[in-house]
Amino acid sequence: MIGLTATPKKNLDKNTYSFFQLEDDIPTFAYELDTAVNDGFLVPPRSYAVPVQMVRDGVKYKDLSDEDKAELEEKLGLTAVSDEALQEFEVGASQINSFLFNEPTVDLVLDHLMNNGLKVASGDKVGKTIIFARNHRHAVFIEERFNKNYPEYGGNFCRVIDNYNDKAQDLLEKFCYDKEELEPQIAISVDMMDTGVDAPSVLNLIFFKPVKSYAKFWQMVGRGTRLRRDLFGPHEDKKFFLLFDYCRNLEFFQENPDGYQTNTQRPLSQLLFLEQLHVANLIQENMDANNQDLALAKEYINQLHAKVAQLDTARYEVRKHLAVVHQFADRSKWDNLNKSAIIAIETELSHLIPYTEDIDEMAKRFDLNSYKLQGAMINKSPRQTVLIQNFMDIGKRLLKKRNVPAVAAKEIVIREMASIDFWQDASVSKIENLRKEIRDLIHLLKEENNIKPIYTKLDDNLLKEEIIGYDIIANFKNLQSYKDRVTAFIKKNKHHLVIDKLHKNQPINAFELQQLEQYLVAEALGSKEEFIKEFGDQPLGTFIRSIIGLDQEAIQAHFTNFIGEANLSAKQ
Repeated sequence: MIGLTATPKKNLDKNTYSFFQLEDDIPTFAYELDTAVNDGFLVPPRSYAVPVQMVRDGVKYKDLSDEDKAELEEKLGLTAVSDEALQEFEVGASQINSFLFNEPTVDLVLDHLMNNGLKVASGDKVGKTIIFARNHRHAVFIEERFNKNYPEYGGNFCRVIDNYNDKAQDLLEKFCYDKEELEPQIAISVDMMDTGVDAPSVLNLIFFKPVKSYAKFWQMVGRGTRLRRDLFGPHEDKKFFLLFDYCRNLEFFQENPDGYQTNTQRPLSQLLFLEQLHVANLIQENMDANNQDLALAKEYINQLHAKVAQLDTARYEVRKHLAVVHQFADRSKWDNLNKSAIIAIETELSHLIPYTEDIDEMAKRFDLNSYKLQGAMINKSPRQTVLIQNFMDIGKRLLKKRNVPAVAAKEIVIREMASIDFWQDASVSKIENLRKEIRDLIHLLKEENNIKPIYTKLDDNLLKEEIIGYDIIANFKNLQSYKDRVTAFIKKNKHHLVIDKLHKNQPINAFELQQLEQYLVAEALGSKEEFIKEFGDQPLGTFIRSIIGLDQEAIQAHFTNFIGEANLSAKQ
């Protein structure tokens, strides 16, 4: 079997290397990106991190102008929130272009592209461009803002190409066609053009969404690397392309070359267990906790203990943690939990909690948010403002369903939940009572549970003085050959006691040499047979010195001794 891939994966659940019984990052053969560029088969990117304030930092209410504060209060329904809570209110950067879409932010990015992107037609027209958008709403919003700001280009110059568009395939083919210029000139993509698209004329890549996957990032970069002859005119070929990153991806991959490895998502049952444990611990540590709150902490601890005590020890996964399971099946072990006990519960028990008979996922997510709100209230976290607003919104939505008998029966509680007055003196015990009263009604909101987008016109800034260029080809994580890996490992460990002795020409005994060989075989060489196949049957000391050389002082000392001890003539 032969496998060809541009972006091999090495995640736990998807590992290209293990499929072919290879070590991670050690392919049978690798034709590297920099080699392909140097050989003239691909063109390189010129990459720039372009900071846009709102995309980078989110929205902080206290930093806004009075006009923008008023708009945010109106759009997010914050008019009933206290002044103190408002000063701490913020919309995180992860929410920008997820549910909050700001006109000036998109306008700044489009303006930067139109003024700084590579152009064709003697500089009259921006070159083929892919904008990687965060989601479909974001993509549509970008297209709308482009048509609003640049009406002279008509309605087909900039188009959304994603799975929501029934003309996506036709638009994609026109965008990629390289025999002549066909519109669209700018393609706004949501996943559809991240991989597997051959568009040689692309000159500008716009990263308007965060990317954490190493493989996906380089697949996206690859959309710009294709050759294109005579793109700027006869004998004026495409030499490079521009990559503008507005979402800190370049910074992220410089600090995390492997990106984030995709791991199995924590199940909801585990998250509930952990959050309940967290709240109980916070209450017990809180010197101001009243008797009601302490009783609630005890109730939570009893529930957590019961879940552990009821674990089925016949389950394979449970048997792997049997000692800890037996330890915390004892209720007394839950009294006065210290830090090490909490860590043991979190790491060895929380993932064992089975899926319960309660199949109402929306109710359980309401439980989770209730526990999160309790924790935020105890910690006096600004996060409680957002969570309280969410609870009030749920109350208002439920009140619209008073014709449902189950809702009508709890109208008084729901009205309290929707009122700002209720939250002025809310406690963790009140939140628990509210959770129990409301959780079974949450499923009634299922059909309207999608978050409605918010569109704003808040001031934003593109910080031109902070634009940074990145040489991502130089930082590209190469796939090392066996020879390169062994060489790099020895250089990296040149201060190892025995390797250092070889470098300094100090004597080593047979035991030290044997220990060094075992260390290298375990950590880098793989096997002695593989080493001999690659480097030949040579003494290990000779091989290591061929890589790290001899220390200059050691050479000088040896030469001095040689001169002093040898009986040499003047001519010699």
